[in-house]
Amino acid sequence: MQHPINIIANTMDNIFLLQLIKNGDKQAFKYIFDTYFTALCRFMYLYLGNTQEAEDIASDIFASLWENRKKLEIRLTFKAYLFQAAKNRCLNAIRDRKATVSLDDINGQDAPQVNVTDALETE
Repeated sequence: MQHPINIIANTMDNIFLLQLIKNGDKQAFKYIFDTYFTALCRFMYLYLGNTQEAEDIASDIFASLWENRKKLEIRLTFKAYLFQAAKNRCLNAIRDRKATVSLDDINGQDAPQVNVTDALETE
């Protein structure tokens, strides 16, 4: 037997679903999670190439959704909102990866060669 929230959610509009979630309805939130979590992970994997990172970010998106549910504004659909959030978080993660390149990652190829003795003599 199909759960009643599934039957209702298949026909209800996003405004009603949003209102349920804003009111703390855990079944409505679970419905959104169950409907979109796997698809979000697959979508983010295309950007990130890492399953665990995609799952972590998807979990963060849903945690943020629940924590901020009272002030949540969704203009189109939950699907559009979640996938836009996923895209933004992936782009941020990629940007952060590029910003945190360690010297070990450079492998000495682009690193300047410094002779400690010469550096001390110039002072």
